[in-house]
Amino acid sequence: MSLLLLKDDILLQLITYLSPLEALHLSLTTREIYPLAILQVPTVVQCFTTAKLAKVLSYMLADIPNRARRLRDFEITRGALQIELVPLVGALFQQAVNLRRVSIDPLADFIEHDPRIGEAISALARLESLEVYEMHEDEAIAVVKQLCSSPRRLFLSDLERDDAFPLIFSILPSFTRLQHLELSSFGIEGCTSGPLTSPIYMPSVRYLRIFSSVVPWISTSIRFGNGGWRRFLPHCIAYLLCVCGSLRRPYLPSTPVAKGMSDDMRRQKLPRLFVELFPSLRYIAYACEMWDASNERLDGDDAGKRFTWWRITGSGPERKLTEISWWQGECVRWFLLNSDFESIENMDWDDGEIPDRA
Repeated sequence: MSLLLLKDDILLQLITYLSPLEALHLSLTTREIYPLAILQVPTVVQCFTTAKLAKVLSYMLADIPNRARRLRDFEITRGALQIELVPLVGALFQQAVNLRRVSIDPLADFIEHDPRIGEAISALARLESLEVYEMHEDEAIAVVKQLCSSPRRLFLSDLERDDAFPLIFSILPSFTRLQHLELSSFGIEGCTSGPLTSPIYMPSVRYLRIFSSVVPWISTSIRFGNGGWRRFLPHCIAYLLCVCGSLRRPYLPSTPVAKGMSDDMRRQKLPRLFVELFPSLRYIAYACEMWDASNERLDGDDAGKRFTWWRITGSGPERKLTEISWWQGECVRWFLLNSDFESIENMDWDDGEIPDRA
């Protein structure tokens, strides 16, 4: 029996059992099957230039039904930003309802010229990963706050305001599937925002990275000893905390402990502080050097070697901090990023061995 004799709804159901590559091969067999099979083939688009964005918009918004619905991964950078094209970007986001990953830079500028972009991103129902740059406008913050999805990965950047951390940590608990969290360029020098008054619960978070940011709980805890945000994140299962960038700067010039502290002193004092802040923390990666960490993302041997790593064992007041090699730390990072949540939960963090990178 020929496939062409089947009704479209039955054929569509059969095609859903094919892998993307198998669906692509099938789509090339006949003209009649192509529009059905191609829907099973995901589209990944990266737009770094205006010319590339214009071509993508022309193709995706052509008079072919459901073409934009195939889009699964859409990355657009400031190099592609052109005001005349923004309304078309808004139209594409409205049609690309099956997106799994979105990376947009700068979000605030795109939303300023077409609010539909923010509304469409918030409405995505299957979003797994969101990278947002330039969140400094309220409209951009609202995109994250109103997300219908519960993404597994969030990268948020450029929220340089006094209440940056209280604001973002008031939003994050609603993302119950969040596993990977990166915050860049958060807060401002001389932050005076008061502490949150209720605990934050993020039990699924396995990887937390903060860089190029002014972190208020660091200065508060150093200055007051028993203050800061240690009580706000008691249930955050951040097995790995990576910190770099502006931790090199003293946050409060009047803080005796922070003022004039050398890099060696920070390596000695800050890891112990993080142990107290995050009761479930098992590994720390810390770099004093100032460099463009946002581009390296801890990928590659050179980036890994910039960090000093510690392993944390035990519980309660008996927790012990032990320095480990950078390559052991990289094995930890890969294990956390590539293992399922059950494997991580069942890991014997005190006596178990982290498998080497394959």
